[in-house]
Amino acid sequence: MVRRLTENWAEKPDADDYPAAEHYLSLLMRVARAKRLVLPPENLHVARDIKKVNAGKPLSPVLLVRGQIGATEVPLTVADGYHRIAPATTSTRTRTSPAASST
Repeated sequence: MVRRLTENWAEKPDADDYPAAEHYLSLLMRVARAKRLVLPPENLHVARDIKKVNAGKPLSPVLLVRGQIGATEVPLTVADGYHRIAPATTSTRTRTSPAASST
């Protein structure tokens, strides 16, 4: 007999999930900056979003996609909001950056 698995997700993340993710992502962002994969603060769109963040205004989520198209595995890709990643790494405010993903 095959046992059917069901999804059982909590409504909210555990208390230690955000600090752990922040630590991991800060390491990745250092690598991304070193490789110049993050747009600079001087970029028109990045500068506009930094002003929004510093004014306490929320940014739209970064939209991420990954999965499989036919036989091709698609890695995690920023579908929209690439310029919103930089303000999250340069702002003096500490905030979580939500992302909507599709797998």
